[in-house]
Amino acid sequence: MSDDTIAVYFVASPFHYISAEAIAKQFESNAKQVLIFIKKGEYQNNIDSNFWDDIFYMPWPRHDPIPGLFGRMRRIKENLYLVHSKLKNASKIHIHAHEYDNEAINYFINYLPKKIQNAEIKFRILPDGVANLSLHPLSPYKYVWQCLRKARRLFLKDMNYKCFWGDRFGTQADFVDRIYIPNGFSHQYDKEKVYFFSIMPSQTTKKENKEPKALVIGQYLCNVKKLSIRNEKIIKTKIYNWLKNNNIHNIDYKQHPRDTRRELWMEGYSILKINEPLELYMSKNHYDYVLGINSTALLTARLIYPQDTRVISFGLDMVKQRKTKNNNRLLEQMKKMNIELI
Repeated sequence: MSDDTIAVYFVASPFHYISAEAIAKQFESNAKQVLIFIKKGEYQNNIDSNFWDDIFYMPWPRHDPIPGLFGRMRRIKENLYLVHSKLKNASKIHIHAHEYDNEAINYFINYLPKKIQNAEIKFRILPDGVANLSLHPLSPYKYVWQCLRKARRLFLKDMNYKCFWGDRFGTQADFVDRIYIPNGFSHQYDKEKVYFFSIMPSQTTKKENKEPKALVIGQYLCNVKKLSIRNEKIIKTKIYNWLKNNNIHNIDYKQHPRDTRRELWMEGYSILKINEPLELYMSKNHYDYVLGINSTALLTARLIYPQDTRVISFGLDMVKQRKTKNNNRLLEQMKKMNIELI
Protein backbone atom coordinates (compact mmCIF):
# COMPACT_ATOMS: atom_id res chain seq x y z
CA MET A 1 0.00 0.00 0.00
CA SER A 2 1.24 3.48 -0.91
CA ASP A 3 1.25 5.98 2.00
CA ASP A 4 0.35 8.94 -0.17
CA THR A 5 -2.30 7.60 -2.57
CA ILE A 6 -5.90 7.24 -1.43
CA ALA A 7 -8.67 5.65 -3.49
CA VAL A 8 -12.15 6.71 -2.36
CA TYR A 9 -15.39 4.95 -3.32
CA PHE A 10 -18.83 6.50 -2.76
CA VAL A 11 -21.32 3.62 -2.86
CA ALA A 12 -25.12 3.71 -2.80
CA SER A 13 -26.09 0.16 -3.84
CA PRO A 14 -24.86 -3.45 -3.71
CA PHE A 15 -23.78 -3.24 -7.36
CA HIS A 16 -21.66 -0.16 -6.60
CA TYR A 17 -20.04 -1.99 -3.69
CA ILE A 18 -19.28 -5.15 -5.67
CA SER A 19 -17.80 -3.01 -8.45
CA ALA A 20 -15.79 -0.87 -6.02
CA GLU A 21 -14.15 -3.91 -4.44
CA ALA A 22 -13.27 -5.38 -7.84
CA ILE A 23 -11.85 -2.07 -9.12
CA ALA A 24 -9.85 -1.61 -5.92
CA LYS A 25 -8.23 -5.03 -6.37
CA GLN A 26 -7.61 -4.74 -10.10
CA PHE A 27 -6.62 -1.07 -10.50
CA GLU A 28 -5.89 0.46 -7.09
CA SER A 29 -4.02 -2.29 -5.28
CA ASN A 30 -1.22 0.03 -4.11
CA ALA A 31 -3.51 2.72 -2.70
CA LYS A 32 -5.12 3.19 0.69
CA GLN A 33 -8.73 2.06 0.26
CA VAL A 34 -11.53 4.25 1.69
CA LEU A 35 -15.15 3.10 1.41
CA ILE A 36 -17.91 5.67 1.99
CA PHE A 37 -21.56 4.66 2.18
CA ILE A 38 -23.98 7.35 1.00
CA LYS A 39 -27.00 5.03 1.31
CA LYS A 40 -27.35 2.29 3.86
CA GLY A 41 -28.25 -1.25 2.81
CA GLU A 42 -27.93 -4.95 3.49
CA TYR A 43 -24.57 -5.10 1.69
CA GLN A 44 -22.97 -3.29 4.63
CA ASN A 45 -23.16 -6.50 6.66
CA ASN A 46 -20.87 -8.40 4.30
CA ILE A 47 -17.87 -6.17 3.93
CA ASP A 48 -14.35 -7.52 4.20
CA SER A 49 -13.19 -5.10 6.88
CA ASN A 50 -9.65 -6.49 6.57
CA PHE A 51 -9.48 -5.27 2.97
CA TRP A 52 -10.65 -1.67 3.50
CA ASP A 53 -8.42 0.78 5.34
CA ASP A 54 -11.29 3.03 6.32
CA ILE A 55 -15.08 2.60 6.17
CA PHE A 56 -17.66 5.19 7.18
CA TYR A 57 -21.15 6.50 6.46
CA MET A 58 -21.78 9.90 4.91
CA PRO A 59 -25.45 10.96 5.13
CA TRP A 60 -27.17 11.99 1.89
CA PRO A 61 -28.14 15.66 2.46
CA ARG A 62 -31.57 15.46 0.84
CA HIS A 63 -32.61 12.36 2.78
CA ASP A 64 -30.85 13.12 6.06
CA PRO A 65 -30.42 16.89 6.57
CA ILE A 66 -29.23 18.30 9.87
CA PRO A 67 -32.31 19.39 11.88
CA GLY A 68 -33.05 23.08 11.75
CA LEU A 69 -32.69 25.96 9.32
CA PHE A 70 -30.68 25.26 6.14
CA GLY A 71 -30.31 21.64 7.24
CA ARG A 72 -29.33 20.34 3.78
CA MET A 73 -26.62 22.95 3.29
CA ARG A 74 -25.20 22.37 6.76
CA ARG A 75 -25.17 18.63 6.09
CA ILE A 76 -23.26 19.17 2.83
CA LYS A 77 -20.76 21.39 4.63
CA GLU A 78 -20.31 18.81 7.39
CA ASN A 79 -19.75 16.06 4.79
CA LEU A 80 -17.14 18.15 2.97
CA TYR A 81 -15.21 18.64 6.21
CA LEU A 82 -15.55 14.97 7.17
CA VAL A 83 -14.15 13.61 3.90
CA HIS A 84 -11.43 16.28 3.76
CA SER A 85 -10.21 15.22 7.21
CA LYS A 86 -9.63 11.69 5.87
CA LEU A 87 -7.75 12.82 2.74
CA LYS A 88 -5.77 15.93 3.66
CA ASN A 89 -2.39 14.17 3.91
CA ALA A 90 -2.56 12.43 0.52
CA SER A 91 -0.55 13.47 -2.53
CA LYS A 92 -2.78 11.50 -4.93
CA ILE A 93 -6.55 11.04 -4.53
CA HIS A 94 -8.78 8.96 -6.80
CA ILE A 95 -12.49 9.64 -6.27
CA HIS A 96 -15.00 7.04 -7.54
CA ALA A 97 -18.76 7.67 -7.76
CA HIS A 98 -21.56 6.48 -10.04
CA GLU A 99 -22.64 10.03 -10.95
CA TYR A 100 -21.65 13.64 -10.30
CA ASP A 101 -24.87 15.56 -10.86
CA ASN A 102 -26.10 15.35 -7.29
CA GLU A 103 -25.48 17.50 -4.25
CA ALA A 104 -24.09 14.62 -2.18
CA ILE A 105 -21.01 14.24 -4.40
CA ASN A 106 -20.69 17.20 -6.76
CA TYR A 107 -19.37 19.77 -4.30
CA PHE A 108 -16.23 17.68 -3.76
CA ILE A 109 -15.13 18.41 -7.35
CA ASN A 110 -14.29 22.03 -6.55
CA TYR A 111 -13.81 21.71 -2.79
CA LEU A 112 -11.03 19.08 -2.59
CA PRO A 113 -8.61 20.69 -5.11
CA LYS A 114 -9.05 23.99 -3.29
CA LYS A 115 -8.34 22.53 0.15
CA ILE A 116 -5.63 20.02 -0.85
CA GLN A 117 -3.73 22.07 -3.40
CA ASN A 118 -0.61 19.90 -3.54
CA ALA A 119 -2.56 16.70 -4.29
CA GLU A 120 -3.22 15.22 -7.72
CA ILE A 121 -6.97 14.53 -7.69
CA LYS A 122 -8.81 12.34 -10.22
CA PHE A 123 -12.57 11.78 -10.53
CA ARG A 124 -13.79 8.47 -11.90
CA ILE A 125 -17.07 6.71 -12.67
CA LEU A 126 -18.30 3.58 -10.90
CA PRO A 127 -20.69 1.47 -13.02
CA ASP A 128 -24.41 1.63 -12.33
CA GLY A 129 -25.58 -1.44 -14.23
CA VAL A 130 -28.14 -1.18 -17.02
CA ALA A 131 -28.06 2.63 -16.79
CA ASN A 132 -24.58 2.64 -18.34
CA LEU A 133 -25.80 1.18 -21.62
CA SER A 134 -26.97 4.66 -22.70
CA LEU A 135 -26.03 8.29 -22.27
CA HIS A 136 -28.36 10.44 -20.17
CA PRO A 137 -27.97 14.01 -21.45
CA LEU A 138 -28.69 16.84 -19.07
CA SER A 139 -31.60 19.01 -20.18
CA PRO A 140 -31.26 22.83 -20.26
CA TYR A 141 -33.51 22.89 -17.20
CA LYS A 142 -31.13 20.59 -15.32
CA TYR A 143 -28.17 22.76 -16.26
CA VAL A 144 -29.96 25.85 -14.95
CA TRP A 145 -30.68 23.94 -11.74
CA GLN A 146 -26.94 23.23 -11.42
CA CYS A 147 -26.25 26.95 -11.66
CA LEU A 148 -28.86 27.68 -9.00
CA ARG A 149 -27.13 25.22 -6.67
CA LYS A 150 -23.92 27.12 -7.30
CA ALA A 151 -25.61 30.16 -5.74
CA ARG A 152 -25.31 28.48 -2.33
CA ARG A 153 -21.73 29.74 -2.42
CA LEU A 154 -23.12 33.16 -1.52
CA PHE A 155 -24.05 31.78 1.90
CA LEU A 156 -21.33 29.15 2.40
CA LYS A 157 -18.14 29.83 0.43
CA ASP A 158 -17.06 26.17 0.43
CA MET A 159 -20.19 25.09 -1.47
CA ASN A 160 -19.16 25.72 -5.07
CA TYR A 161 -21.23 23.43 -7.33
CA LYS A 162 -19.45 22.19 -10.47
CA CYS A 163 -21.61 22.85 -13.53
CA PHE A 164 -21.15 20.66 -16.60
CA TRP A 165 -22.93 19.69 -19.82
CA GLY A 166 -23.50 16.29 -21.39
CA ASP A 167 -24.25 13.04 -19.63
CA ARG A 168 -25.62 13.62 -16.12
CA PHE A 169 -23.34 10.90 -14.72
CA GLY A 170 -20.39 13.10 -15.68
CA THR A 171 -18.90 10.67 -18.20
CA GLN A 172 -18.45 13.46 -20.77
CA ALA A 173 -17.16 16.04 -18.29
CA ASP A 174 -13.54 17.14 -18.53
CA PHE A 175 -12.89 16.44 -14.83
CA VAL A 176 -13.58 12.69 -15.27
CA ASP A 177 -10.57 10.72 -16.50
CA ARG A 178 -11.84 7.12 -16.19
CA ILE A 179 -15.11 5.28 -16.67
CA TYR A 180 -15.17 1.73 -15.30
CA ILE A 181 -17.34 -0.80 -17.15
CA PRO A 182 -17.80 -4.53 -16.38
CA ASN A 183 -16.40 -6.92 -18.98
CA GLY A 184 -19.05 -7.80 -21.55
CA PHE A 185 -21.06 -4.57 -21.18
CA SER A 186 -21.66 -2.29 -24.15
CA HIS A 187 -21.38 1.49 -23.78
CA GLN A 188 -21.49 4.81 -25.64
CA TYR A 189 -18.59 6.45 -23.85
CA ASP A 190 -15.25 7.82 -25.02
CA LYS A 191 -13.10 4.73 -25.58
CA GLU A 192 -10.06 6.58 -24.29
CA LYS A 193 -11.72 6.90 -20.88
CA VAL A 194 -13.18 3.39 -20.55
CA TYR A 195 -11.50 0.74 -18.39
CA PHE A 196 -13.00 -2.75 -18.29
CA PHE A 197 -12.87 -4.89 -15.17
CA SER A 198 -13.96 -8.36 -14.07
CA ILE A 199 -16.90 -8.01 -11.72
CA MET A 200 -16.09 -11.28 -9.94
CA PRO A 201 -12.36 -11.81 -10.51
CA SER A 202 -11.89 -14.61 -8.00
CA GLN A 203 -15.34 -16.10 -7.48
CA THR A 204 -16.53 -19.34 -9.07
CA THR A 205 -19.66 -21.42 -8.66
CA LYS A 206 -19.99 -25.17 -8.75
CA LYS A 207 -23.07 -27.14 -9.62
CA GLU A 208 -24.06 -29.13 -6.55
CA ASN A 209 -27.82 -29.29 -7.09
CA LYS A 210 -29.24 -32.78 -7.53
CA GLU A 211 -32.33 -31.38 -9.18
CA PRO A 212 -32.63 -28.28 -11.37
CA LYS A 213 -32.66 -25.09 -9.33
CA ALA A 214 -34.01 -21.71 -10.42
CA LEU A 215 -33.78 -18.15 -9.15
CA VAL A 216 -36.53 -15.63 -9.92
CA ILE A 217 -35.33 -12.05 -9.50
CA GLY A 218 -38.01 -9.65 -8.30
CA GLN A 219 -38.17 -5.96 -9.17
CA TYR A 220 -40.30 -2.92 -8.30
CA LEU A 221 -41.52 -1.84 -11.73
CA CYS A 222 -45.16 -1.35 -10.70
CA ASN A 223 -44.13 0.99 -7.90
CA VAL A 224 -42.45 3.34 -10.37
CA LYS A 225 -45.23 3.04 -13.00
CA LYS A 226 -43.07 1.19 -15.52
CA LEU A 227 -45.30 -1.87 -15.45
CA SER A 228 -49.07 -2.12 -15.09
CA ILE A 229 -50.56 -4.47 -12.52
CA ARG A 230 -52.26 -6.33 -15.37
CA ASN A 231 -48.96 -6.91 -17.18
CA GLU A 232 -47.25 -7.82 -13.92
CA LYS A 233 -49.74 -10.65 -13.50
CA ILE A 234 -49.22 -11.78 -17.10
CA ILE A 235 -45.42 -11.87 -16.72
CA LYS A 236 -45.30 -13.66 -13.39
CA THR A 237 -47.80 -16.21 -14.66
CA LYS A 238 -45.62 -16.78 -17.75
CA ILE A 239 -42.58 -17.37 -15.55
CA TYR A 240 -44.51 -19.71 -13.27
CA ASN A 241 -45.91 -21.73 -16.17
CA TRP A 242 -42.53 -21.92 -17.89
CA LEU A 243 -40.94 -23.36 -14.75
CA LYS A 244 -43.82 -25.81 -14.28
CA ASN A 245 -43.70 -26.95 -17.93
CA ASN A 246 -39.95 -27.55 -17.62
CA ASN A 247 -40.45 -29.61 -14.46
CA ILE A 248 -38.55 -27.18 -12.23
CA HIS A 249 -39.78 -27.16 -8.65
CA ASN A 250 -36.77 -25.99 -6.62
CA ILE A 251 -37.28 -22.23 -6.99
CA ASP A 252 -35.83 -19.34 -4.97
CA TYR A 253 -37.32 -15.85 -5.14
CA LYS A 254 -35.19 -12.76 -4.39
CA GLN A 255 -37.38 -9.84 -3.47
CA HIS A 256 -36.09 -6.40 -4.45
CA PRO A 257 -35.42 -4.29 -1.32
CA ARG A 258 -37.80 -1.58 -2.56
CA ASP A 259 -40.58 -3.94 -3.63
CA THR A 260 -43.34 -4.21 -1.04
CA ARG A 261 -45.60 -6.11 -3.46
CA ARG A 262 -43.34 -9.07 -4.29
CA GLU A 263 -44.20 -8.40 -7.92
CA LEU A 264 -43.03 -11.70 -9.43
CA TRP A 265 -43.56 -14.02 -6.45
CA MET A 266 -45.87 -17.03 -6.81
CA GLU A 267 -47.03 -19.73 -4.42
CA GLY A 268 -44.34 -22.41 -4.17
CA TYR A 269 -41.34 -20.08 -4.47
CA SER A 270 -38.95 -20.01 -1.49
CA ILE A 271 -38.21 -16.43 -0.49
CA LEU A 272 -34.46 -15.98 -0.42
CA LYS A 273 -33.39 -14.15 2.73
CA ILE A 274 -29.73 -13.20 2.57
CA ASN A 275 -27.58 -10.55 4.24
CA GLU A 276 -25.23 -10.02 1.34
CA PRO A 277 -25.51 -8.54 -2.15
CA LEU A 278 -27.31 -10.84 -4.58
CA GLU A 279 -24.32 -10.71 -6.94
CA LEU A 280 -22.00 -12.01 -4.23
CA TYR A 281 -24.52 -14.67 -3.22
CA MET A 282 -24.82 -15.87 -6.81
CA SER A 283 -21.05 -16.10 -7.09
CA LYS A 284 -21.09 -18.74 -4.32
CA ASN A 285 -24.36 -20.55 -5.10
CA HIS A 286 -25.12 -22.28 -8.39
CA TYR A 287 -28.42 -21.94 -10.26
CA ASP A 288 -29.41 -23.74 -13.43
CA TYR A 289 -31.91 -21.01 -14.33
CA VAL A 290 -32.03 -17.29 -13.53
CA LEU A 291 -35.26 -15.54 -14.54
CA GLY A 292 -36.54 -11.97 -14.39
CA ILE A 293 -37.49 -8.99 -16.53
CA ASN A 294 -34.79 -6.33 -16.97
CA SER A 295 -32.84 -6.37 -13.72
CA THR A 296 -29.10 -5.64 -13.81
CA ALA A 297 -28.79 -8.90 -11.87
CA LEU A 298 -29.68 -10.82 -15.06
CA LEU A 299 -26.65 -9.34 -16.79
CA THR A 300 -24.49 -9.99 -13.74
CA ALA A 301 -25.71 -13.59 -13.58
CA ARG A 302 -24.64 -14.08 -17.18
CA LEU A 303 -21.15 -12.85 -16.25
CA ILE A 304 -20.94 -15.10 -13.19
CA TYR A 305 -22.45 -18.39 -14.33
CA PRO A 306 -21.25 -20.78 -17.05
CA GLN A 307 -23.16 -20.94 -20.33
CA ASP A 308 -25.09 -24.06 -19.28
CA THR A 309 -26.96 -21.84 -16.80
CA ARG A 310 -29.88 -20.36 -18.70
CA VAL A 311 -30.54 -16.67 -17.99
CA ILE A 312 -33.99 -15.65 -19.25
CA SER A 313 -35.84 -12.34 -19.51
CA PHE A 314 -39.66 -12.39 -19.62
CA GLY A 315 -41.99 -9.64 -20.81
CA LEU A 316 -39.40 -7.00 -21.56
CA ASP A 317 -41.67 -5.57 -24.26
CA MET A 318 -44.33 -4.82 -21.62
CA VAL A 319 -42.08 -2.51 -19.61
CA LYS A 320 -42.67 1.19 -20.23
CA GLN A 321 -39.54 3.06 -21.28
CA ARG A 322 -39.16 6.80 -21.63
CA LYS A 323 -36.91 6.28 -24.63
CA THR A 324 -37.30 3.45 -27.14
CA LYS A 325 -33.60 3.58 -28.01
CA ASN A 326 -32.66 2.76 -24.41
CA ASN A 327 -34.83 -0.34 -24.53
CA ASN A 328 -33.28 -1.31 -27.87
CA ARG A 329 -29.79 -1.06 -26.37
CA LEU A 330 -30.84 -3.28 -23.49
CA LEU A 331 -32.20 -5.82 -25.99
CA GLU A 332 -28.94 -5.70 -27.94
CA GLN A 333 -26.92 -6.17 -24.75
CA MET A 334 -29.00 -9.15 -23.67
CA LYS A 335 -28.64 -10.78 -27.08
CA LYS A 336 -24.90 -10.11 -27.04
CA MET A 337 -24.62 -11.86 -23.68
CA ASN A 338 -26.83 -14.81 -24.73
CA ILE A 339 -29.67 -13.92 -22.40
CA GLU A 340 -32.86 -15.54 -23.67
CA LEU A 341 -35.89 -13.34 -24.35
CA ILE A 342 -39.43 -14.64 -23.88
